[in-house]
Amino acid sequence: MFLVFNSFPQDNEKARLRISNSSNYTPISGVKVSDIIMNKIYTSNVNGYIYLEYIHYLALEISKKGYKTIKVYLTEDDFIDIEGCIVFLEKINVPDKSLINISEIELIRQNDIPELKSISGLYNSRGDLFDRHTMFNMSNARFRRRGYNYSENTITINNIKINSLYDGNVNWSTWSGIMHALKKDESTSYIESGNLSFGKMGSVTNYNSSPSNFRKITKAMFTQSNKTYKYRRQIMYNSGVLKDKLAFNLILSRKSSERSYFEGTDYNLDSFLAAIDYKIQSNSQINFTFIYTPLVKGKSSPNTKEVWGLTNNKYNSYWGFQQGKVRNSRIKKVKLPMVFLNYKYNIKDNIVLKLNILKQYGFVYNSRIGYNRAANPLPTYYQYLPSYFVRYSDDENFSNAYLVEKQFRENQEYRQLKWDDLYYINSSNPKSKYYMYDDVVSSGILKGNASLEIVLDKENKLNISSYLTIENSENYAEMTDLLGGELYYDTNPYSSGDAMYQDLENKNKPIKKGDRFIYNYEIESMQTGFAIKYKIHKYLWDSNITLDLNSTIYRRNGIFRNGGFANNSLGQSELLSFFGKGLKWDNSFKLSNRSFIKMNSMYSQNPPTVKTSFINMRVNNSVNPYHELELRKSIDMAYYYTGDSDKFQTKIFYSQLNNTVDGNFYFAQGLKNDSDDFVSETMYGINKLYKGVEIGFEKHFLAQYEFFTILNYGEYTYANKPKLMLQSESTNIENGNYGNVYIENYRLSGGPQAVFAFGLKYNSPKYWWVGLNNNFAWKNYIQISPLLRTSNFFEDENGSILNDIDRTKIISLLKQEDLGSSFYMNMSGGKSFRIKGLSFYLFISMNNIFNKTQYSGGFEQSRNANYELLLADKNREKPLFPSKYWMSYGTLYFLNLSVRM
Repeated sequence: MFLVFNSFPQDNEKARLRISNSSNYTPISGVKVSDIIMNKIYTSNVNGYIYLEYIHYLALEISKKGYKTIKVYLTEDDFIDIEGCIVFLEKINVPDKSLINISEIELIRQNDIPELKSISGLYNSRGDLFDRHTMFNMSNARFRRRGYNYSENTITINNIKINSLYDGNVNWSTWSGIMHALKKDESTSYIESGNLSFGKMGSVTNYNSSPSNFRKITKAMFTQSNKTYKYRRQIMYNSGVLKDKLAFNLILSRKSSERSYFEGTDYNLDSFLAAIDYKIQSNSQINFTFIYTPLVKGKSSPNTKEVWGLTNNKYNSYWGFQQGKVRNSRIKKVKLPMVFLNYKYNIKDNIVLKLNILKQYGFVYNSRIGYNRAANPLPTYYQYLPSYFVRYSDDENFSNAYLVEKQFRENQEYRQLKWDDLYYINSSNPKSKYYMYDDVVSSGILKGNASLEIVLDKENKLNISSYLTIENSENYAEMTDLLGGELYYDTNPYSSGDAMYQDLENKNKPIKKGDRFIYNYEIESMQTGFAIKYKIHKYLWDSNITLDLNSTIYRRNGIFRNGGFANNSLGQSELLSFFGKGLKWDNSFKLSNRSFIKMNSMYSQNPPTVKTSFINMRVNNSVNPYHELELRKSIDMAYYYTGDSDKFQTKIFYSQLNNTVDGNFYFAQGLKNDSDDFVSETMYGINKLYKGVEIGFEKHFLAQYEFFTILNYGEYTYANKPKLMLQSESTNIENGNYGNVYIENYRLSGGPQAVFAFGLKYNSPKYWWVGLNNNFAWKNYIQISPLLRTSNFFEDENGSILNDIDRTKIISLLKQEDLGSSFYMNMSGGKSFRIKGLSFYLFISMNNIFNKTQYSGGFEQSRNANYELLLADKNREKPLFPSKYWMSYGTLYFLNLSVRM
C-alpha cells in the first residue's frame, strides 16, 4: 500500500532512466533531459541511459531533434525494478507502432518489453487514478470499489491464485509484512483477465517474489502507528544477481502492539521471506520462495447505539482484566507457511514455458467463550444494559437503570469481561459452565499451473494454461481452557434427548483441554481448469479474448454423529460437482496519441464456494438444494486522456451477479409455530446489481504542484426476491423453508456507494513533499435481516396473516438505515536525505485530522422475527435488540523511516 516507502534503487545513489524508440525499442543516445524542479540538464549515453540525482519526485522535459518533445512526471515507484524506468520517444512523422501510450510515451519496465517478456499492464495501480487515490485515503470509510465483495478480486503470487475455494477470499495475513520483497508485475483493470488467471468481476493482481527483479540492497525500516499495530521493525537484504547465475532475497519484519486502537486488541505479526533465483542455463531459471507470517490478533466488537453512547468510540466488549492482565476472548491466530517453486524455460525466442507450484499447510484459530446453561458473560448482553430495566412501560425500574448506566459510564471494570468471576463460578460446580475454545481450520493446500506463452508475430500472442487446486481441511472446535473447571460434557442446551449430544457416539465422554468437541468434519475440494488467452495488437486497436473452462468438486466427511441429525451427519456427503466456463473480451481503441477508450465485457458461470454449498456444514451433510452455478455478467467502458501535465479518466460499469448464496447464525424469537431457536440461515438464489460511474482527474502545474479529484457514484442493490431456509436441531430441512425474501431494490451493505475526494500535493526541490486531501462518503447502508422480509414477519403462530398490521409502520420498521455522510481530511509528507553515505526516507501521515468518528458499518439483529415483537421493541425508547454497528477510526498517525545502506 505504501509504495512511497521504497527507496530509489540506484547506481551510486542515482536513479536510472533509459530512453528508447517507441517503434523498435532500441536505445536513443544524445537525448536532452531537463529536470524542471532541480534546473539541471542531462544527456543520454550510447546505451540510452541517464543517471538522475536522487530525489523522490521528478518533473522532466525530454527532447531530441527528429522526435516529439514530451514532459514526464515520475516518482520513486517507477524505479522499483533493477533496470529502473524506460521512457519511449516517438519519431516525428513516423506512425506510432504502439497502440496506447501515456503523454505520447508508455512507461514500462525493461523486463516487460514484448520481445523480452510480456507487456506490462498500462492500467496498473499507478496508471489508474481511482485506485491510486482511494486505496489508502478512503480506508477509514471502509470503501469497496464498485461495491464488490473482496472475493471478486483475484490475487496471485508467482502466478498462482491464492484465493480460497472455501469462501473465495484471500487470507491477507499469510503474506503480510513482506510486500517490499514482492514486485507487482500485473494489475489488470476491472473485468479484464490476467495472464494466468481468468479472475471474476474485480481486478487480477500478481506479485512476483523473484529476487532478480531487485538491485543489491540492504534496507531497514522503522514504523510507529496507532492503528492496527504500534511498532514495525523490518530489514531486507537482496544480493543482486551474482555471477549471472544466482540471486537471493531475505526479509524479516515484526509488527506488534500490546494495545491497538480499539480497547483490548493486541497485535503480533512476525514475517519472514526467503527467495532464491538460479539460472540453470541462459534460457531457463528456477525460483524457490518460502513465506511464513504467523499472526496473533485480538478482535473488537460491534455494539448497539446504546452501548456506544455509554462508553467511547474505542470500546470493545470482548476483553477484561484477569488478575491484572488484559485478556481478549476473541483471538485470531494464523500459522500458514507457503512454499513456492517456479520454473521458467524459454523453449524458443517466441515460446516460453512456465511451471508454478504452491504448497501450504497450517492452522487458523479463532477463539471464543462458550457457556452452557449459564448467563451470557458479555458485558453488553441486553439483560445487563439500562434499557432492560425499563423495557415494560408499566413496570419501569428507573433506579436500577440509573445505577447500571452510571457504572457503564464511570467504571471501566464494570463494562469489561469479568474473567475472575467466571473462574469463581466454575470452581463451585462439578463441571465448567464457562470455557474457552478455538474454532480450528487445519488445511493442506496444493496448487499448480503450467502455461505456454507463444508470440505468433508482432501483432498476435497466445497464452495457454492449465491449473489444479487441491484444498483439504479438518474443521473442529478444540477445548483450550476450562477456566478453572475440571471437565465439561458436550451437550446442546437448546435440545433434549439424543438431539442434545453433539457427538452421539461418545455421549458421556468428559471433555478436557485439547479435546475436539461441538463439531468435527473434513472438507475435500478440488478444481481443475484450462484457459486460453489470445492477444491482438494493432495500430489503433488492441484486443484480448480469454476463455476459461473449469471443473470443481466438493465433499464433506462428518467425523461426529450429531444427535440432532443422527442420520445425516456422520460419514461422507454426496459429491458436489460443477462445470464452470467463462469468456472475457477486452478492447482498447486509440483515438489519438493522448486519448483512448476501453470496452471490457465478461460472461462466466462459476461454481459456488464450499461455504455456500452446504446449509450447516458444522453439524450435518445437508446440501444447499439450490447449489447452482453463480452467473456473472459485466460490462464497462472507459475513456482515458493523458496530456503533458494532466490526466483524466472516466468509467461507467454495469454488473450482474446471480444465483449467489448468503448464510448466517443467530438466535431468533417469533419463528413459525411461535418458536424460539438458534438457527442456521441460508438465503439462496440471490441476484445482485452493480452500476455506476467513476471519474478521476490529475493536474501538475508550476512544476512542483499536483492536484487531483475523484468521484464515484454507484447503485448496488438486490435485484430479485430470493429464498430463505432456516435449520437447527429442532427445525429440519423439510419445514425450514421460509419462502421468498422481499428485498428487491434494497441496497447492498459493505461501505459507501458514493465518494468524492480532492487533494493538493507540493514537491519541493529541497527533497521534501507534503500533501493534503479531503474525502467525502455517503450512501452507506447497513446489512438488512432477510428473515424480517419474509412472510413469517406478517403471520401469527398459526400461519395466518395478522389483522392489525399498520402498513405505515411496516414501511418504517423495514426501512433500511442509511448511516449518513462522512468527511475525513488526511495529510501526509516525506523527506529524503543522506548522512555519511546512508540514504534516508522519512514519511509521515495523519488520517482523519479532525478526529471525526461515526458508524462505518452495521447490521440488523434478527432476534425479533415477526411484526408484533419488532414493533414492540421499536416502540421502546431504548430497544432491546436494535442494530449493531462498527465504529470508524478517529485520528490516526503513521510515521515511517527507511534507511538504505
